[in-house]
Amino acid sequence: MSAAAAPSASTKQVDTTLEGRADLSEVMNKLLLFTVAMVTLPIGTYFLSRDYVYSPGTSLTYPALSAVVVANGVLGAFIYVAFREDAQDAEREKRARIVSKAGVGKAE
Repeated sequence: MSAAAAPSASTKQVDTTLEGRADLSEVMNKLLLFTVAMVTLPIGTYFLSRDYVYSPGTSLTYPALSAVVVANGVLGAFIYVAFREDAQDAEREKRARIVSKAGVGKAE
């Protein structure tokens, strides 16, 4: 096959919406943001809480639990954003179907 061959069926096609063509860079930016947050926030929370929140003689269990709570918060925020984005996509598709049905059968 040549490099100029048609995209395979597994390649996701971006649908045109009422607002125009969907921008995949926005999705990649969100993924990058949550990836960076998932790496830096729990680690930062661990060290900051170990050094500044809990006394030096305290077990490291409490800073570790703080990091786990932050990691779960980041994960929960990612899931919330993903569900909200999916609901917005479903609403756009619904509006597009309504608009396309309204245009069917009209004489020009």
